[in-house]
Amino acid sequence: MVNMKPLGGTSSTFRTTKEPEAMSFSTMGVGVEFNEKLLQKIAQDSNGKYHFIGDPAEIPAIFEDELEGLRSVSLRNGRIEVTLSQGVQVREAFRASPEIYVLGTPLVGEDRKIGYEIGDLQAGVPGSVLLTLVLPPRKPGQVRILQSTFHYEVPGGGEKTVECDLTVDYTLDRTLTSKRNGRVMNLVDQVSIAKLQAKAEEELKAGNIDRATRLLGNALQGTQRMGNVKATQALAGLMDQIKKTQTLQTKAAKTTLLQAQAVVRKTQMLDPEALKDFQKAE
Repeated sequence: MVNMKPLGGTSSTFRTTKEPEAMSFSTMGVGVEFNEKLLQKIAQDSNGKYHFIGDPAEIPAIFEDELEGLRSVSLRNGRIEVTLSQGVQVREAFRASPEIYVLGTPLVGEDRKIGYEIGDLQAGVPGSVLLTLVLPPRKPGQVRILQSTFHYEVPGGGEKTVECDLTVDYTLDRTLTSKRNGRVMNLVDQVSIAKLQAKAEEELKAGNIDRATRLLGNALQGTQRMGNVKATQALAGLMDQIKKTQTLQTKAAKTTLLQAQAVVRKTQMLDPEALKDFQKAE
């Protein structure tokens, strides 16, 4: 039996008191009569998974997915530690894959270090954290903006680390600014779409139907441009429901919203052929 207690006064963040290491919790919301924000936060804060279940018949497959995830863990207790160079700030932080959610604004101490827990990683399932940085003005030239250390454990082994420096080239040549990392920009686009969907939900709850519809339309254009068929269908269905009901209070509208949340939050990874093209471009 595990005794759970909240940390730091946050009722939705848990650790086990049985062992010092973190324990992950996956949560499931069935139907529409549940607090999805609470279930999402419990799962996110403990590096678990949140599942929306529109049909109870989906439950066995979700349990099988969870068991398969446990069996395929290749790295445990992943943690990214970042040391920011002077003047560099973190504007936003997101878990970008395998699912998208906000990591919150970190508290940066005098040592300029921040850390992000990413939990266990499954073989063949990329895990990533996306940071939006604010950089200070500099003279042209190469500048290191941060140092990153990835801490992890191999099952049956001790802790290991991988370190790297991140540098950028300040330049006055505008033609060079068009060079981008395709894999990173793919994640940036998907996070941007998830942000638009979340803002639209806030506007809907505030009764701003027109603004919410415009935001969903922008998100829909993004999923269409990326070829994400499932997300496009989910967002289109949500827009149709909103136009019909003008509210989120009906069961049909709430169900459609929860389905759209689940689809947009799940990262669509690039196919192998696309990755080859990006590698050639780099």
